Amino acid sequence: MSKYQHFGKAGTIAYVDAVMGVLRRTIVIELQSTISSLKSCLVDIVYDGEQESR
Repeated sequence: MSKYQHFGKAGTIAYVDAVMGVLRRTIVIELQSTISSLKSCLVDIVYDGEQESR
């Protein structure tokens, strides 16, 4: 997978499909990163809560 792939002539259906594919992939990567960050924050919150209760 490469973002430097030739998509064809701008404005064609194939070009628009390729650009939308790259956009969707970028969105999925960002969502995965956000989910990972939220999981990490949740672990930190739970760990801090356990430390306070001791």
